[in-house]
Amino acid sequence: MLPLNWQALEYMAIDAAAIGWFGLQAAIASIAFIILLSSIDDLFVDGTYWFLRLKRAGRGNVYGLPRNADDLTAIEQKPLAVMVPAWEESAVIARMIANTIANIKYDNYHIFVGVYPNDSDTRDEVDRMGRMYPNVHRVDVGHPGPTSKADCLNWLIQGIFGFEQHQGHDFAGVVLHDAEDVIHPYSFAVVNWVLPYLDLIQLPVYSMPRRPGQMVASHYMDEFAEWHTKDMVVREALTGIVPSAGVATTFSRLALEELSRDNEDLPFNTNSLTEDYDVAQRIQELGLRGGFVRHELDVPYEAEDGYTDWKTEVVSTREFFPDKLKYSIRQKSRWMLGISFVGWEQIGWRGSLGNRYFLYRDRKGIVTAPLSMLAYFVVLNVVMYMAWYLLAPVDWRLPTLVEAGSPAWYLVMINLVFLASRIFHRAWFVGKLHGPVHALISPARIVVSNFISFFASMRAGRQYIVSRLTGKKLTWDKTSHNYPSASEILDGQARLGEVLAQMGAVRPSDVDAALAEQGNVYRPLGLLMLDQNLVSDEDLAKGFAELAGLAFESFSVHDVPDDLIEMMPQRIAAEYGAFPIRIDGKCLVIGLREPLTKPQRAVLEDEVHTDLNVTYVLSPRSDISFAIRFAYDGHLMDATKRDLNLLEKVGVVSASDVTRIWRGIRRSYTPFADLAVRLGYVTHTELTQMLGDFWVRADLPFIGDYLLELGLLTDEKVNEILRIQDAELADALTVAAHLGLISESDRAQLEDERERS
Repeated sequence: MLPLNWQALEYMAIDAAAIGWFGLQAAIASIAFIILLSSIDDLFVDGTYWFLRLKRAGRGNVYGLPRNADDLTAIEQKPLAVMVPAWEESAVIARMIANTIANIKYDNYHIFVGVYPNDSDTRDEVDRMGRMYPNVHRVDVGHPGPTSKADCLNWLIQGIFGFEQHQGHDFAGVVLHDAEDVIHPYSFAVVNWVLPYLDLIQLPVYSMPRRPGQMVASHYMDEFAEWHTKDMVVREALTGIVPSAGVATTFSRLALEELSRDNEDLPFNTNSLTEDYDVAQRIQELGLRGGFVRHELDVPYEAEDGYTDWKTEVVSTREFFPDKLKYSIRQKSRWMLGISFVGWEQIGWRGSLGNRYFLYRDRKGIVTAPLSMLAYFVVLNVVMYMAWYLLAPVDWRLPTLVEAGSPAWYLVMINLVFLASRIFHRAWFVGKLHGPVHALISPARIVVSNFISFFASMRAGRQYIVSRLTGKKLTWDKTSHNYPSASEILDGQARLGEVLAQMGAVRPSDVDAALAEQGNVYRPLGLLMLDQNLVSDEDLAKGFAELAGLAFESFSVHDVPDDLIEMMPQRIAAEYGAFPIRIDGKCLVIGLREPLTKPQRAVLEDEVHTDLNVTYVLSPRSDISFAIRFAYDGHLMDATKRDLNLLEKVGVVSASDVTRIWRGIRRSYTPFADLAVRLGYVTHTELTQMLGDFWVRADLPFIGDYLLELGLLTDEKVNEILRIQDAELADALTVAAHLGLISESDRAQLEDERERS
């Protein structure tokens, strides 16, 4: 083995360092030049925006939109249609519809939701909302999904046209929204005012507020704050074309007719993944006018002192954009694929000089996204070289990387000035919309945005190349959607009725009626609506969960082990409406039928026989009440278990069917106290006052006997309540028949067999 020649190795390292160093010099000069071109482009848009602002200062808006909300809504309401394409949106579509109907300050509109035959969950949710609201309609796409969004929109337009023929009148405009959109209450009123002037109306789209530390999610706040405050304004002024954002876009009836006539009755281009972008180009080419309408409106709200006050809001649509890196890359790759790659292929470089300029801006991300990563790589290498010098001193030095006074030095200095301008403008628009904290963090989120754009460009480029090589058609690249809770929409001020309405569990009018009923005889709103069958106990628990910031979880007591049940005494379970559900790692999960205060949770945890940490979920009231009644004496459920064994023995139910049967049985159980209130034998106030003394009784008598003892009930009333309770509690065979698992004749035969055994 030859000895190592350390001097030779050192010379080799010096040579490699020199080669890398001169490579960095060349890379810096090249990258700086391209960044300069892009920065000049950005500076031109920034400067044009401020010029337009100064030019329009004091002139008001061109459409005469009033600043006051009352004035905006004073004119006649034109009929509007709202179209919502939906593929696998069952988790959010009901909330979107319910929140829109509950909060929109407009009456003359109908909502049309496009669904696919192989997406039964979304269809069911739309049908449920249609039964609650007569202005909600389902439109069926004629083939399985997913297809392109444009295809779904074309079916929606045909459904809207068919509805018009059936009703005998036309809509003045059709508004495009997605299933995750939070629509501003005065959005349709602004559209109504502007429709006489425009054939395509684009309102601003912004991100819902996110926590400053949510870097992936909150970088959308920054981008849309700038795009839909500055870039869209400049684009409209220089090109006369306003690209649709895919949401918050309104098309006039004339525009849809012309678009349909232009493309064989298909207003949207099914070969485009960004049909909203494509349709804006066609709108202008057809001689129609589009416009970006950003309007600041003074809207009324109820102040803390009870008086009506006014606040200024931008009439816009907000939504939650992805908060996970993977989903953000997927979404942005779809945008880049449609706008930069497919858009370039289909639209080319047509139109005015201004339009071609903005087409270049739309597509320059193909180059600038990878270039940003290359720039970061260069910076990393420079830092590594500097670290090498500091940590491993050598007796030689490489020449200055960027010589002062050289062309590269001037490029770098100019780019630093442009970078400062870019950071300032991003922070300015973010601060105006989202506040100073987000403005301060926005420079760091520019880096996050660049990384996401790089990976999105790589994914989009790969998809485009594979599609063109294989001939495989590009389809709807689904991004998972979340809809904000009522608390998030209302800045943490939501109440139970508002939450239930926003969830789509009840109509706002039902909430109003229940609140009015509270004025007669007090009963908590949730229980009152449960008494009146206005809300299910499952939805009520979900509403409580949202208010408390806890998870929702239904459970079946027969799945809870005996040793877990023994951790919580029955008296404590009954007093606090709580029950141990399961152990999750080192935590005991306790289900609650209503949220507890911190002091109540502290007392409950002291009474639970466990060394485990305790976490809480909200569970349906019937799950908790049934468990408290039947879990502590297992023999009470023996008859039900025998019926289920019989059903399994004859092979008519599966394990999942058994779960459904148990749930049906639990839903049929009503606690004695609730029945007493519903029948009017005691008031909720009397019951509450009585329970304070009842829970301290060591013997814990039957609550009916205690009410007898206090003279609040008679023997006849107690017996009547027990009779109703027994009659309402369904057995397993009845529930199985109700669920369609067995026929009535099968049920009769099984009941006979049960009696014989």
